[in-house]
Amino acid sequence: VAEAVQLGRTALQDGVPSELLYGRTGYLSTLLFMSRHCSVPLTDHTALVRDIVGRIFADGEGLAGDGWPVMWEWHGKKYLGAAHGVCGILQVLLLLPETSLTKQQLSTVHTCVVRLLSERFPSGNLPSSLPPGSDKLVHWCHGATGLLPLMVLAHRRFGDPPFLRAADEAARVVAERGLLFKGFGICHGIGGGALSLLPP
Repeated sequence: VAEAVQLGRTALQDGVPSELLYGRTGYLSTLLFMSRHCSVPLTDHTALVRDIVGRIFADGEGLAGDGWPVMWEWHGKKYLGAAHGVCGILQVLLLLPETSLTKQQLSTVHTCVVRLLSERFPSGNLPSSLPPGSDKLVHWCHGATGLLPLMVLAHRRFGDPPFLRAADEAARVVAERGLLFKGFGICHGIGGGALSLLPP
């Protein structure tokens, strides 16, 4: 646990991505896990959490545009899904205690969630990246499977009815097209589809 906490300074270094799978948001997810399962109070690391959150937003502001107050890239692509993109980053930010984000940062999260609604395909699925391609992938890493838990959390935090409707539509897409037989894993297997249908 102590070693994991010490790695927090690494998450603040230049060149570290902000995404969930390999980046700063993934480190915050580790702290959340430890606070719930290892008796490591997140309040003991408030300054570190706020510093990392600040770097995530600073990185995102550098790619803002086209109605997005923040945007992030992974290997040069603007991903929207949970593994490398907007959904995963915003989901972890919403899982943090509200005091971890400033009012402006929380407002930015809200704006991004609203913006995600407008990027969905008519089916309710989410493109894997911008600019959007075909309505094909329904994985935890790309598509409605990663969008679903974010919309549930956003509705809990902000109360916007469209977020709950989007969650319902995403759940339908996952149930119809996202219970995959590529394996048992989370990223693009049946585990990720099933996990998204559980409460976040």
